Amino acid sequence: MNPKPGKNVRVRVKDYIMRSLGAPTIKVELTESQLDECFDFALLLYSQYCSTSEEYVPLNVQADVNGYDVPEDYLAIREVIYNPHYSDFFLNDFFDGYITSGYFYNDWGRIATLTDYVIQTTYNDQYIRTIGKEGTWEMVGNKLYLYPTPTRNMIVLAKVQFLADDIDIRFIEWIKEYSLAHAKEILGRVRSKYQGLPGPRGDLSLDGDKLLSESETMKEKLKESLLQMSEPIGFLVG
Repeated sequence: MNPKPGKNVRVRVKDYIMRSLGAPTIKVELTESQLDECFDFALLLYSQYCSTSEEYVPLNVQADVNGYDVPEDYLAIREVIYNPHYSDFFLNDFFDGYITSGYFYNDWGRIATLTDYVIQTTYNDQYIRTIGKEGTWEMVGNKLYLYPTPTRNMIVLAKVQFLADDIDIRFIEWIKEYSLAHAKEILGRVRSKYQGLPGPRGDLSLDGDKLLSESETMKEKLKESLLQMSEPIGFLVG
């Protein structure tokens, strides 16, 4: 389902939350930042299971630095092509040339001179076996670590899974319902702090406990349906 003209998925979901909770007829005690939190929470969970947005991204690494912060829009790093022992020719003339020309970045399978690539990788495989250990990587929190530590400035490739964007979201109804469930949890916690509000005919009871119960039930069912959509993909270690 494509977003309506002028309204992206985030805006549509936030509008849906407020309408579902009774606005504007009923006052809904949710701030704009809390509505964004509801959407972000649902989007992250959805993306872990259903996002198909992946690209090979070139990363510039520096000599004597092995830890690098991962941008917030990187949901997961699936693969890192890193070898500290690649020859200068392969790094500077061949490998870097293809990255800057867009072949690796846009489509790993489209290499203009595949024969040259095979020859160079074969040469470098022999070179690596002769002089030492291959490079490895791991994720710790939001940092990517390369081992052994690079001894030169170079480019590595990371296969990155991104948070789902408007085009990637195939199940917008799931996003809307999970965002609503999270909103009910926030609103329920707020309203459950008060026993009631004064009114012309006595205290008015609030529905905080009911909202919390509805939120828990909705989230359980929605998580079950999400499991049927796809399998989760997390950070991998090279």
